[in-house]
Amino acid sequence: MSHNQSSSDAAPSICFILHKPDFHASTLELEQDETQDTSQLWSAAHAMLDEVPIRPLEIGAHTLSAVNILKAMLNFAYICDGQRYVAAAILAAGTRKVQETVYNETELTAEEDIAIQDCYDKDGLYGLAFDWLQLLLWPFKRAYKSLDEFASEHSSPTFESAENKIDPASDSKPSILLAQTLKRDGFRCIMSCMRDVKSIQAGHTENVGVSAHLEAAHILRRSIFTEKSSASSQPPATIDILKHFARLSDDAGNELTRSIDTLENMFMLQSDWHKRFDAFDWCLIPDELDGSEKSSTEQWCTLKSFLEITLPGDRRSDRIVFKNNASPDHDLKVPNPKYLAIHAAITHVLHMSGAGRVLNLIADDSFPSASAALSRPSSSVDFGGADLALRSSVLSLMASLRGTP
Repeated sequence: MSHNQSSSDAAPSICFILHKPDFHASTLELEQDETQDTSQLWSAAHAMLDEVPIRPLEIGAHTLSAVNILKAMLNFAYICDGQRYVAAAILAAGTRKVQETVYNETELTAEEDIAIQDCYDKDGLYGLAFDWLQLLLWPFKRAYKSLDEFASEHSSPTFESAENKIDPASDSKPSILLAQTLKRDGFRCIMSCMRDVKSIQAGHTENVGVSAHLEAAHILRRSIFTEKSSASSQPPATIDILKHFARLSDDAGNELTRSIDTLENMFMLQSDWHKRFDAFDWCLIPDELDGSEKSSTEQWCTLKSFLEITLPGDRRSDRIVFKNNASPDHDLKVPNPKYLAIHAAITHVLHMSGAGRVLNLIADDSFPSASAALSRPSSSVDFGGADLALRSSVLSLMASLRGTP
């Protein structure tokens, strides 16, 4: 797999380390080092995190363990085939040497001196944890916190409002896509097996057992990758990180953004299951990620639930299978295993790092203004420690003291 670094260069100035060329070069070198297998890199990264002290992340009034974020990324990236990248990135960040700067301490205030040290911290593991939090985990949490692009004709927003969000590359209008998803999934919720009320009324399926109003759920949300209300370049940075985290080629990454409103990114859920899926309370881990011909017609997954409550439907097994329940003349693809794996990996990281709880608090404090704050350019936001505007001025001062332009 080749990594395209050009999109990283366009990352917003809010990045502490991910957009820096030397960090990318070191990460890529470790990834491509054939003398070390992934388990060796993983063990070395874990050992580093156990030894190197990293101060907590501070976001307003909330704090979060940087070590927990890095360890969760390292432990669960395997779900979407990103373990080697994460291990390499941690090792590259942890061994990165900050350029020595000679300056006259008497020319700096105590506040400026603290800001300089803050800059140094963010060049390493602290910066990597923060970048992954704000440019990967937060965009996912933010996207699923808002209303779905469209769920079904039974829920808000309506098809009419959703049609404006359909990718021009897709020829699937919401009403057609909903009908196809219902047909493929046998007019049932894939978790509770409840049949769709309106499909029963229309005579598309039998009135057997318990029924409910079903909704078409997106596995990955469009707003993860595009945020029209934001002037920052955060979405491109998020896409770039995701390409590495999920080991997507440039073509596969581009295909992902074009596939948001397709059968490969949809399945039917009863509303309670849908809400909990969007809250990252449960996920489906696919058995295979290879994209074989069989995986496009049948996909086996394992349910992983972080729920403490029982949802509608009597599930006797944690094994789920997607298959085309339509007639043989209807070639309807099942969900893409890579998309399920990305959602599952993010779900595990959010829960096991504690980031999900903290991001929920931030979002609940002031949503969607929290989203705007976390997406704002670095010159106008305080993410904890020294103010970023001050840090920018200090960096300019440091450059002038070194005699650099």
